[in-house]
Amino acid sequence: MKLPDISSYYNSIEYPNGPNSVVVQPQLKPEHVDDYELGVRFHAGSFGVEVNAYKENFRDTFISSTNLATNLTLYQNGGSSVYQGFEAQFTDEFEVAPVPGRLSAYLNLARNQARFTSSFNSDYAGAVLAGTPLAGVPENLVSAGAVWKFDGWRASAEGRFIGRQYLDQANSGTPSSATIGGHAVLGLAVSRALALDAPSTSRTLRLGLNVDNVLDRRYLNTGFSETNIVGSTYIRGIYAAPRTIAGSVAYTF
Repeated sequence: MKLPDISSYYNSIEYPNGPNSVVVQPQLKPEHVDDYELGVRFHAGSFGVEVNAYKENFRDTFISSTNLATNLTLYQNGGSSVYQGFEAQFTDEFEVAPVPGRLSAYLNLARNQARFTSSFNSDYAGAVLAGTPLAGVPENLVSAGAVWKFDGWRASAEGRFIGRQYLDQANSGTPSSATIGGHAVLGLAVSRALALDAPSTSRTLRLGLNVDNVLDRRYLNTGFSETNIVGSTYIRGIYAAPRTIAGSVAYTF
């Protein structure tokens, strides 16, 4: 169960005439969810695989709508919805001669679907039909990577793919037909742990270097569907961070 948060009250404060304010109390039911999950694990030596399926049935899904004349945002219940899909993970650890140390690798897959299961009316968007996809849920997620460890050194590489996802309307918390396309990102990291109490390892200094978005891909991290004055739709988006290089120092004791 999810109760309305404090923003549903703050966003209901309107100042139409100077200091006089009108507070519209949100008329909301709690959002309820029934969650069903089923999974299986298998391990053989260092190899492991996990497969999980889930289905989440929501009732009284929260949505929002903004009055363009007053800029007042109201929250309301938008009927029922369902989130469902499956996830799979494969892991293994091995040695590769003549490379010293050990290597481990992993592959994660996820297929997700989110849609409304009942029709309802939104104050701003109008009729929303059953079967309309919910926004902000990537249909496919894939991540794969490898980690190498040896004598205090750790190096890793990971690739992530985030699939297409639908966008909400800018002035209504209901999905539009606009989507953000899929994108792939590569990350690299290397670190060195130094024991400060030889032969004990109670105190350790770790130096690290991380590079995210190695290929400097330009993609939208999130966004909304807007309509201009002539009625044409466009996406108002927020770009993700470009190539980022960061160092770190950690001391444990």
